Amino acid sequence: MESRASNSKTVQPKTKAKQKQKSSSLSTKKRTSPFCCKLCGESFCHRNSLMIHLKTHGDCALQHIETHKEDNLCHVCGKTFTTKTHLKRHMLIHTGQKPHCCKECGRRFARGECLRVHMRIHTVERPYTCGVCEKGFRQRSNLITHMRKHTGEKPYCCGICSRPFAYKKDMLRHTQIHTKT
Repeated sequence: MESRASNSKTVQPKTKAKQKQKSSSLSTKKRTSPFCCKLCGESFCHRNSLMIHLKTHGDCALQHIETHKEDNLCHVCGKTFTTKTHLKRHMLIHTGQKPHCCKECGRRFARGECLRVHMRIHTVERPYTCGVCEKGFRQRSNLITHMRKHTGEKPYCCGICSRPFAYKKDMLRHTQIHTKT
């Protein structure tokens, strides 16, 4: 078994400046991490990381989540959310606010992310490329749907005759043959 010391990469002791830089970047990360454990204060960049972390607290975490469910409750439709941020984003549906405006066509969006994706229709940007035929797509979901042409996947089934379909629109069109009299 080879020891770490014989590895070509040597580990240098951290200088005080590097340690200070690392600790300041960690504190910045904690401030900007949107998912915070309400039991111990630890912050996470991703919701999944927080959910995995909550399991380390055991049953008390589940009890805490159940107790504080009302904190992130939409009082309009009754949906609950894991964070205040998700609740605020959801509330835009009920208020109708669309503060993000496309400078090209004037279309408005509730979320900046939706505007960013929309802007691709005004440019040639197609960041998602099929690895088989190299066709480009503006949205990841469109690439995933396109891949069914190559894989033969048919995730949609007619609820009446069980015929499989690659695309939801084709399945919906097909189901109309069963309702015609």
